[in-house]
Amino acid sequence: MRRRTVRVVAAVLLVGALSACGGSGGGGKGGEKARGQEIRGQAAGSAQTYTVTTFKDLPGYTEPGAGEPTGTLRAGENYVYCKVGGPRVQEGDAYNSWWLRTDLDTGSTWRGQYVSAFGLAKWDDDEAKDVNGAEIPDCGATGPPDGEGGGGDEVGGGEVAKSTYVVGQFNMAGGHATWSKKAGGPAAFVASVRTRKPAFVTIQESCDDWNRLVETGLDLARAKDSAVPEYDIAFRQVRHEDEPGGAARCKHPEDPQGRAAFGTAILYRTDLGFDQGPAAPHDLETPEGGEHRQMQCVTSQRINTVVCTAHLTKDGGDAEQVARRHEASVAKGILRDSYGAYTRFVGLDMNDDPMSGTADHFYHPDYGNGAQGELKELFSHCGNDIRERPFPAAEPCRGGERTHDSLQKIDYIFASPHVEHVGHDVNDAHSDHRVLWATVRF
Repeated sequence: MRRRTVRVVAAVLLVGALSACGGSGGGGKGGEKARGQEIRGQAAGSAQTYTVTTFKDLPGYTEPGAGEPTGTLRAGENYVYCKVGGPRVQEGDAYNSWWLRTDLDTGSTWRGQYVSAFGLAKWDDDEAKDVNGAEIPDCGATGPPDGEGGGGDEVGGGEVAKSTYVVGQFNMAGGHATWSKKAGGPAAFVASVRTRKPAFVTIQESCDDWNRLVETGLDLARAKDSAVPEYDIAFRQVRHEDEPGGAARCKHPEDPQGRAAFGTAILYRTDLGFDQGPAAPHDLETPEGGEHRQMQCVTSQRINTVVCTAHLTKDGGDAEQVARRHEASVAKGILRDSYGAYTRFVGLDMNDDPMSGTADHFYHPDYGNGAQGELKELFSHCGNDIRERPFPAAEPCRGGERTHDSLQKIDYIFASPHVEHVGHDVNDAHSDHRVLWATVRF
């Protein structure tokens, strides 16, 4: 067991909160711990729980790593309901991005709070297992208690219970001979998916041979660990008037002759009811010449959700800017007219900044600054707040962490406004674009 002092990377989480919770054990608080466990056990009722051991007292949060601590989970044997991805907690070379949903021992808000899996006594980096070595399931798969209600399909008053999922966005740079070699490519991406177990990942600059490597890698991971979900990939090659035969080809080093098809893709969990087979293609009416941009979408009737991916015209002069803005306008109309009844997600390499006229077509009007879309941006530094800025002197909510090696923010996940942002992470870099991971609840 490694005794580790916890600090948080890429999150508003104070180290002092952990220190204030106490040392590496319960000290003279055994009676308090027992009483807390008894009360918590009664609260858990018949909900499925998993036994873990924590090596020190841990602060709890209503959302993973966000805001002020709401209470404390005492060191020792505890139960948890499930896990979600969130801000990475790191000390030296050790780290963990998982957060465990549990009921705290102390605090005014103690039901259904989150503590970092970094505090688990037995397991290593980015592992979240119970005392027997079994993987703690994702919250989206278990339907953990929410507030005073229990798990299941409905809560009080017939309201459908929310589930928690990890979702992702990634430009693989398969169309670039240099950047496609960075940081391990498909193998590194497989490792991230295996760890985070997302509901879906929207992908741009994908290659069909790389997709097969990803599928094979995830199949092998699933064979070793049944907690890894089964995935499928919907891929569509894009048209390019300057390429032989009018079809775009990849340029990565493993395929120097450029035989692999180049396009956009969506990786999705098969247990969530997404349509099998090719994704629905939507032409974004790119002006003639060069690469024709499109948006492809998959739908799930089971969770009433549509997921779309698009790669807008690359940066350039005035003509490219006009093209991007038109493509964004077309995409907005498709999302409204074809998928307005769904919970909507769209992952984008927009090739433009958050305050651009291109982005206007996605940001909800309440973000201000000319916004005329219908969606929430999951990587805004304002989180769930859809407004121009959190307070008068603050940075606009149309902004956030850089997603590209150019030090710009050009990659996004937009979602329906009712989708709750729980946390996000942009630390994984497997090309010149960061992988965007968000934890959401809807």
